[in-house]
Amino acid sequence: MDNEKILTFNMIWQSVPLGRDYSRFEQDLKNRWKPGECMNALYAFEGRHDAHPFDTTLYIGMTEMQGVHRALQSAQQRFFTIDSPSKMYGSYRDVILRWAIIDSSDSGITKALESLFIIAMKPPLNSKEVDVWLPESAWNLIVSNREDKGVLLPMLHGDYFTHL
Repeated sequence: MDNEKILTFNMIWQSVPLGRDYSRFEQDLKNRWKPGECMNALYAFEGRHDAHPFDTTLYIGMTEMQGVHRALQSAQQRFFTIDSPSKMYGSYRDVILRWAIIDSSDSGITKALESLFIIAMKPPLNSKEVDVWLPESAWNLIVSNREDKGVLLPMLHGDYFTHL
């Protein structure tokens, strides 16, 4: 990383509670994260689960131009029953969706940021990248998490996770 350019990102997080009613969550989210705002973004679901009784980051995802639709799809797949998408699995509580728009149209940067967050936070619902080496594309990233960040770490530095 000695000769690499350091890339810094100030992530401004927003949130909306998931609740147990998918239809209400969907409407609340679309009122806050407009469907036309199809920019690269990271999103994180935070909450509690029977195996994780304290607030934790449950899942981290990214969207490349799909905007709110990708986050809605992730919520439906991970937290709601298949036969009735309006019914949340009973083992989840106090779930909140957080998202931050990324100030870059480069999908490689979006993926590198997602990898950095997953490796740093170790969310239990992410099955890939939790216990792997940080990709080289994320080594030079420094991230400041601000505003409504919840339990996300306030600062992340990719170089830190290359020496563990």
